[in-house]
Amino acid sequence: MGVDLKKTKMYRVIAKGRRNQILKVTKEFVKSCKDPNIRDSDTGGNLLHHIVSHHEKFNNPEMMTVVYSLALMDIEVDVQDYNGDTALHCVVRQKGAYRIMVALMRFGINTSLRNSIGMTAEDILRKDKPPGYEEMLHWYNKLNPGLWCALQEQKPDRHLVEKLLKSWCRVTTVKNGKSVNIKYLVMGDIYKHPLLRMMERYEQTNELSLTLLAGQGAVVRRRLQEGYFMKVNIDAVDASHQLRYPDYPEAPIPLVAATWETNCHDAIDAVMDMNPNISVLYAPDKDMIPTPVIFRLLSSPYRPKELRTIHRILECADASLRSHTGQTLLFQAIYSEEPMSTVKLLLRKGVDIGVRDYVGRTARDFAEKLQRNKYVRTLDNYVLHAIKAKDFPRVERLLLDGYDHVSNITDEGGRTAVEIANKQSSPQVSEIVRLGDEIQRHVKRVFQAIDDGNIENVHKLLACKKYAAGRDDCGRTPLIKAVLKGRRIIAIKLATDCGFTINMQDSLGRSVLHYAYLFMDDPEMIQLLKICGANPDQADVRGRLPKAYSLSECGSIEFLRLQREVLDADLDIYTFRTDFEKSFRSALKTADLSRVQFLVAGLAEHGDVSRYSHLLFDCLDLCREDIAIFLLNSGFKPDITRRDPKCCPQMEDVCSRLQCSHKNISLRQRAIENDCIRVLKLILQLTKQ
Repeated sequence: MGVDLKKTKMYRVIAKGRRNQILKVTKEFVKSCKDPNIRDSDTGGNLLHHIVSHHEKFNNPEMMTVVYSLALMDIEVDVQDYNGDTALHCVVRQKGAYRIMVALMRFGINTSLRNSIGMTAEDILRKDKPPGYEEMLHWYNKLNPGLWCALQEQKPDRHLVEKLLKSWCRVTTVKNGKSVNIKYLVMGDIYKHPLLRMMERYEQTNELSLTLLAGQGAVVRRRLQEGYFMKVNIDAVDASHQLRYPDYPEAPIPLVAATWETNCHDAIDAVMDMNPNISVLYAPDKDMIPTPVIFRLLSSPYRPKELRTIHRILECADASLRSHTGQTLLFQAIYSEEPMSTVKLLLRKGVDIGVRDYVGRTARDFAEKLQRNKYVRTLDNYVLHAIKAKDFPRVERLLLDGYDHVSNITDEGGRTAVEIANKQSSPQVSEIVRLGDEIQRHVKRVFQAIDDGNIENVHKLLACKKYAAGRDDCGRTPLIKAVLKGRRIIAIKLATDCGFTINMQDSLGRSVLHYAYLFMDDPEMIQLLKICGANPDQADVRGRLPKAYSLSECGSIEFLRLQREVLDADLDIYTFRTDFEKSFRSALKTADLSRVQFLVAGLAEHGDVSRYSHLLFDCLDLCREDIAIFLLNSGFKPDITRRDPKCCPQMEDVCSRLQCSHKNISLRQRAIENDCIRVLKLILQLTKQ
C-alpha cells in the first residue's frame, strides 16, 4: 500500500500552515525530489485537489510559485478523484481562484474530461453557475480549450494555438504518469509541420517563463549551463495578462515584471542576469499612457518585499529613464517613500536631479511639495558633496539646467554652499557657485532673445557656447526653442555651431527633430538637423519617434493636439506653480482686482489666456463686473457657453455625460440673468451683435 497524501508534510502545511510555512516546505519538497503524485486515500485526489480546497491561500503570484513548482515536478494534472473531478473541475467552483485555473490550463490539463455525472469543467461554469462564475469563465475562455485539446483537432486552429503559446502554455505535460511533449501530436502529419515549427519557436521561452513563475532561479541557471535556454525570448510577454477583471482590460505583461511579482529573489536574480529590457513601455490599462516597465517595480501591488531584490533590479536600470510625465525613478522613489538607501543607489547610478517633470518640478521640488524633508536634505547634501568633490562639470550642469537649489542651500551646520565652495572646493567650482544666479539669468536672456527673434543678441549671448546647453523650465534647449518659435536662421546657427546640443531632449523626451516635424514644414531644415547629427531614432517618453510628429504620419487631429500640448507647456507650468484657478477664485471672492491683474499678466506671458475663459462665468455669478470687463479686454473669449451646473446629486453622472435635460447657457445670457449691464454691453461690442 502506497503512502497516503494525508500523512505527508506538504498536505499538513497546506491545510493548517501559514503562507510563509507553505513556501518553506514547498522548497524543501522540491529539493527532495519526492513523488508529487501521491493520492488521498479518502478522496482519490492529489496535491492539486488539496490546493484547490485551500485556494484562498494561493491568491497572489508569490503563493502561486507552489503550484508552478509542483507542475514542474511533473505532477499529473489530469488526475480524477473518486467523483471523477479533476483539479480543474474543483477549481471552477471556487470564487476568485482563477490563478490556479490558469496554471492548470498552462500545464496541459485535458479540458474535455468528464466527471462521474458527465460534466466537464466548462459545463459546471456554464450550467451550474457557481458563485463568481463570471470571473472564472472569463479567465477560462482566455485559455480554452488548452493546448492539449486544441492540437487533438483534425485541423487545429493555427491562430488559437499561437494565442495559447503566447499565453505561456507549456509544450510538455504529464499523461498517464509519463512526461509527454505535446509536439508529438503534430509530428506525424506533414501538413501540420508549420504548427510544429511554431511550437518549437515558443517551447523554450514558455518553459523559462513557467520556471521563473515557479521561483526556480537555480533551475534556470542549471538549464542555462546545460545549454537548454539558448533560444529564449527574455522579453516575452504574457498575452493573457490582466491586472484584475473586470476593472482592467487585458494588457500583456513582460516576463521580467511577472517574475518580480513572485517575490522570489533567486528567480529575480536569474532573470536579471539574462539582461531583459526593463525600459520597454508598459501599462496595466490600455487607457493609461505606457511608461517604462521599471517604474512598475515600485508601484506594483505585488512589488518584491525584500530591499535587496529591489536594489538588484534597480542596479540594472537606466538612470535617465523617464515616465510619461517626465519624472525619473528618483521621483518615483520619493513618492513611494523608499528607504534612503534606495535613493542613494539611484544617485550613485547618476540619476539627474536637475531634470524637471511636465509641470516644471525637480525631484527636490516634488519632495518639498510632499513635505518629505529627509529627501530634500539628501538632495541638498548630494549637491554639497559635488561641490566638495570639486566636480565642476556636475555643478555646471545643474546650473545650466536651471536647478535653483545650488547657491542658496546650507549644510546641517548652517554653512552656505558659497562658504563651503570657498573653503573646501577648487577655485573654478567656487567661482561658478558664487556666480550661479548670474549664470541662470544669462540662460534666461538667451531664451528671451530667441523669443524676440533678436539674432544679433543671440550671437552675443552665446559667445560662450556652453550656454547653448542651457534649459528652460520645460527642459528645452535654445536650439529647440528656436525651432519652436520658427527662428530658422538662429536654429541653423545653433545646429551647426553647437552640435553638442543636437540630441538633447526636453522634459518629455522630445528632441529638436520632434519639434522640427511639428512646427517647421521645412524638409531642408529637417535634413540639415540630421546632417548635424540629430538622431531620427530617438524616441520621446511615450516611445514616439520624431517622424511620428509629422502631419503625414499622425493625421491632422493628432497633429494639432500635439502642437497644443507643446505650446501649452509653459502655461501648464505657470498655472501649476501659482495654483491659478484656486488663486483666481480666492481673489475673485474678495473682489481683489489687482491680484487678478497680476495673475492674468503671468498667464498672458506664458500662453493663451483664452484657455481660462470659463472663469468669466464665475465673475458673473458673483457680479464682479470690473474683473469680468478686465478679463474680456485681456483676451478672454466672450462667445462661450456652459452647461448649467445646478444638477441634483442623483443626476450628476448623467449631466457629466451631457445626457440630462440642461441646455447650454451663453455668457451673454448669464450677463442678462444677473443684470450685469456693463459686461453685457462689452460682450455685444466684442461679438458685434
